[in-house]
Amino acid sequence: MARKKNNKNRLKEHIHGWAASCKIGKVITSNFNLEEVLSVIASIASAATESVAASVITVSVGTKGVCAPAGFGINKDVLLKGPFEFEKRVIHHLNHTKKIFAIDDITKKAKFRYPAFLADGEFLSSFCVPVIFNRKLLAALILYSGKRANYTKMHLKTSSALAYQIALAIQNYHLYNNMHVNYFNTIRSLVLAMEAKDPYTKGHSERVTEYSLIIANNMSLDPHQVQMIKYCGLLHDLGKIAITDTILNKPDSLNDEEIKNIQRHPAEGASVLSPLSFLRPGIPIVRHHHERFDGSGYPDRLKAEKIPLTARILACADAYDAMTSDRPYRNRIPKEEAFLELKNNSGTQFDPQVVDVFIKSMIGEQENT
Repeated sequence: MARKKNNKNRLKEHIHGWAASCKIGKVITSNFNLEEVLSVIASIASAATESVAASVITVSVGTKGVCAPAGFGINKDVLLKGPFEFEKRVIHHLNHTKKIFAIDDITKKAKFRYPAFLADGEFLSSFCVPVIFNRKLLAALILYSGKRANYTKMHLKTSSALAYQIALAIQNYHLYNNMHVNYFNTIRSLVLAMEAKDPYTKGHSERVTEYSLIIANNMSLDPHQVQMIKYCGLLHDLGKIAITDTILNKPDSLNDEEIKNIQRHPAEGASVLSPLSFLRPGIPIVRHHHERFDGSGYPDRLKAEKIPLTARILACADAYDAMTSDRPYRNRIPKEEAFLELKNNSGTQFDPQVVDVFIKSMIGEQENT
């Protein structure tokens, strides 16, 4: 009878481990936010090993420092205060041994005693698993149990498989990050090539991006939207590559035909970027940054909320930088005057909320400097 019960428990543990691996595989391939991925893995690892909590502590590449952990079952505010001495000692030990080890009673083992204010008597034993790639320690998976000496050989097998997937998640993140650094450098090269055609707008795209990010952060946009603003803000005038230098640098007012030519640049820019899949979510920023809130803009005459919020943000930042920079046909105006122009055109050319956030943010920054 006891043997049958043990077999049933082993089967249950196998199923938990297999299910955990499947869940983690899906998370790794669908999310490139490392902290989110590691937090989900910690949650899955906790459930698969019947732990009350779990944390994943990463080792900083190059510095060999320990990063604040991602975790499950531990208050997030507490996690952000870490890593604690306990976790640093675990990392130090794993870095030397590269082997899993258990702490059967956290309250008694002085070297690895967990801070009492975190545990509140909940964490009595721990299981520490190295996350290794190419013989280097990338992180540690630390599991916590509410029972003493709670971890079994099956937990060892399950946690080893989970550690392998954590290593994959970290490697995926670094590959993704490196890819975006390369993309970003390519974007900067395109911007430099574009602005070399028009000395009056040198630095314009970077300033517009900077202003747009101020607005986006103060409006609490999600990280993906902020990232698209960062990339596509730099490229919002890319379509001007298709416009002749004589029009771009003309010191006098443009005639109707020249205005039509200039107004092609948002659609041209969107067309140039369309083959780049990583920028696809941001292409509406480029296409619609000259739409007007009242629907009289171009190229599609979109109105109010029909204009993507990211494009409404860029429109405000773009106009502000244009007004406060010298152009072939006019001199710059003071910041205060530019703020007044934005207010006067709020609700017609610009989104009133965006204008309000921008002016308050800029005045706040001036007061803090």
